[in-house]
Amino acid sequence: MKRKSVLGFTEADREHQRNAFLAIPENKKGKIEFNLKYIPGEKKVVLKMKDNGKTKAQLINELCETRQRISELEAFETQFKLSEEELRESVKKYRNLLEWANDGILIIQDGIIKYANKRLADLGGYTTKSILNTPFNVLVHPDIVSKLNDQHLRRIASEDVEQPYEAVLKRKDGSDIY
Repeated sequence: MKRKSVLGFTEADREHQRNAFLAIPENKKGKIEFNLKYIPGEKKVVLKMKDNGKTKAQLINELCETRQRISELEAFETQFKLSEEELRESVKKYRNLLEWANDGILIIQDGIIKYANKRLADLGGYTTKSILNTPFNVLVHPDIVSKLNDQHLRRIASEDVEQPYEAVLKRKDGSDIY
């Protein structure tokens, strides 16, 4: 009994047709074989796949489903690119809002200053770079450090806390900013 390959070609089929075969690893156990036939004068290679287990209607249905899926993926890709562009624009607008705000704005994460706008740095006599990644209590008046810590912990615990936080800050020279 002649052994058939994954796509239905026997050894005799391959020898008889004397065409080139391309083996593409499917998994660690086996290979998929494609019959590649060169057509002289047409400068092209025809890919033939033998599949005796499916009807023509089943193959056509699979092809239609595959085309539909490709169309869906192309539409998704287009929507993804549009969303990506909208996000870039939104980030740009938000960054401009923060950078050009009249108020000093500070973002603290795990007790460390992760963001400070230029207005806040100017108010304190700092540069923006000089206060990034420093403990927040460098900028906060010592009398309210515990209050701000308490508000922060309550906010993380999803409790009601007054927003936004207002605080007395310290300038680089030690004077207060109200």
